Amino acid sequence: MGKNKSCDPSTRKTILKFYGNGWSYRKIADHLGCSKDMVMNAIRHLKNFNTTENVPRKTRPRKTTPREDSRIVLLAKREPFNGSELIRSEIFGEERLRGVSARTIRRRLCEANLFGRISRKVPLLKKENIQATLVFAKKHEHWTEREWKNVLYSDETKINMITSDGKMYVIRPPKKEMDPKYTKKTVKHGGGNIKVWGCFSGHGIGPIKKIEGNMDKLQYKNILEEVMLPYAEESLPVVWPFQHDHDPKHTAKVVKEFLRSQSVAVLDWPPYSPDINPIENLWFRVKKIVASKRTTSVHQLYAAFKEAWEQISIATCNKLIASMPRRCRAVIAAKGHATKY
Repeated sequence: MGKNKSCDPSTRKTILKFYGNGWSYRKIADHLGCSKDMVMNAIRHLKNFNTTENVPRKTRPRKTTPREDSRIVLLAKREPFNGSELIRSEIFGEERLRGVSARTIRRRLCEANLFGRISRKVPLLKKENIQATLVFAKKHEHWTEREWKNVLYSDETKINMITSDGKMYVIRPPKKEMDPKYTKKTVKHGGGNIKVWGCFSGHGIGPIKKIEGNMDKLQYKNILEEVMLPYAEESLPVVWPFQHDHDPKHTAKVVKEFLRSQSVAVLDWPPYSPDINPIENLWFRVKKIVASKRTTSVHQLYAAFKEAWEQISIATCNKLIASMPRRCRAVIAAKGHATKY
């Protein structure tokens, strides 16, 4: 038998039988192969509870009242960015602060199914932007997957040679936080970066083009003329709507006139709505692959980006296209605000 200090009901009965026959604590313990404390606790259990059966243990009294619990939850719902420490100090006076910890506040919130999480970053939208996104979603809510498939989605993105933002967890011994083996190396401004324009549709990925310097309306117009249009005319159906966002370069007069001269139908895309543009998901996928490679120059970085881009399958493209009806429904449900996409 183990040397722990508590035992089950049947062992207690055996201990009490020997104790009733005049056996000493030590003799009972040696006979049963248990500790002397176990024997003493078994006898004390009978005296205290008048039974050899297990009895429920008394729980610690809650440090907050039901009324205080309700106030904690109400304040957290009203001001979700207030931390547990702030909620604690706002609800409880000086006399009660010592008895109620921030951890207690967090437990009460967990009981109410409220948990601390990192807040998602979304664009700050004006009312007119929210309304425009909602109008777009309602207008295209019943578009078929075939219609979405023929849209040519486009965008620009930037990628750093060394990503400098975000947390990275590491497994290390204590007091080794500055050991080079366990530190994340960062460089100002990402150690160099590239900017890339790209496009895709339900027919597969399109070409990408490295942007030289800061792209202006003329460079953008040249990309459309020399890269986008030849690809679209060769790879897409006769009717193919073109998608780009409301970046000033995209809405410049010279760009609009060029697209009009080429009879390119441009989707009336809402401003500040990256969550409904499926190409954002491709950028994320490519950047994740590139981040796993060690590049030491912008030339290597672009080569890695191009390689990762060309690995994207038509099946992946079609999976994103298939999500467009769901994205529209999500926007409608969110009344034009940002969605999980």
